[in-house]
Amino acid sequence: MTETIVKTIQLVCQTEKHNKIWMAHLMSNNDVICEWGRNDGSELQGKVFEGAGEEFMDKKAASKLKKGYVEA
Repeated sequence: MTETIVKTIQLVCQTEKHNKIWMAHLMSNNDVICEWGRNDGSELQGKVFEGAGEEFMDKKAASKLKKGYVEA
């Protein structure tokens, strides 16, 4: 069965030294797919957190917001 994206969070961090992006996708099977890297069109790194759920994704996003990321 093909899983669908239920929720997406996209955050960016742009300063004189950084131009980074972080994204998280909550899938219909409760997996969370996180992607991150430079916001310059280069390939992003990624990791799947199986069964982690929405609460996990929201905690990760809150951590990024504390580090200076903002919603894209």
